[in-house]
Amino acid sequence: MKREALVSTLGIEVKDPFSADTITLGIETRGALTREELYLKEMGSPTPRIDVYQNIRCVMFHSGASSNRWSLLCLDQRGPGVVEGTDWIQETAKSGVTVVGTDITAEQSVAQKQSVAQKQSVAQEQSIAQKQSVAQILSRILRVVSYLDLRRDIVDARHALLCGTGEYGMWALIAGILDERVAGIIMIDPPTAVHLPDSKALKLAELVELFLGEAARDLAILGIPGNDAEQMQTVEALQHMSRADSLRIEKESNTELIEQTILAMTGRERT
Repeated sequence: MKREALVSTLGIEVKDPFSADTITLGIETRGALTREELYLKEMGSPTPRIDVYQNIRCVMFHSGASSNRWSLLCLDQRGPGVVEGTDWIQETAKSGVTVVGTDITAEQSVAQKQSVAQKQSVAQEQSIAQKQSVAQILSRILRVVSYLDLRRDIVDARHALLCGTGEYGMWALIAGILDERVAGIIMIDPPTAVHLPDSKALKLAELVELFLGEAARDLAILGIPGNDAEQMQTVEALQHMSRADSLRIEKESNTELIEQTILAMTGRERT
């Protein structure tokens, strides 16, 4: 698969991502860190505190002048709250990496929530792409990358890492394929494939090969145990393309491995 084929399969139009209008909700100091809460504009101008336009809410922690000039965008079902409620992410911020949490799915209306609830009563597992358009998922991720790329006061160019848990890791990987400003991806417990609304499946191994072929960037896949046939087949395919300097594959996904991976990708040593 080539990048053009992926774009066609996703059914999206890759627009110019080099803009990110914002509105700041608040800035406060928490010990050695600065916490910023903001909206990235997606439609029109948002009203402060009330996200009536379904814009992209972000929470960011950074250490200002002591920043090591790298950023880590964390994608998780907890949304922006992941950067406040996860110990290793807070420790990463204290080490000098700017960390950001965001929502990649827009707030749903009451009718949409009821529809989703009815579907989930039939099938508990529902792809993010079943709740949100693929174009909007990727647009939201890349809008945050654009914002970080513009924050040259704390982040250097092409120093953005994406980290995603579960299916969020797959969307992080796809976003990295579409945008070469992403320097590296950390996938935690990813599925072997992500299913699109039209039932097409994007396989992890194919996406990894495409990401590694686009540019010299880092990729870590943490949590591929190989317990079933599909996982074993995926691991085997990944091992064939493994490059010691750019691709890391681990069966486990513990906190120590995650921290080691971030240190390696940002070129730092554990203190």
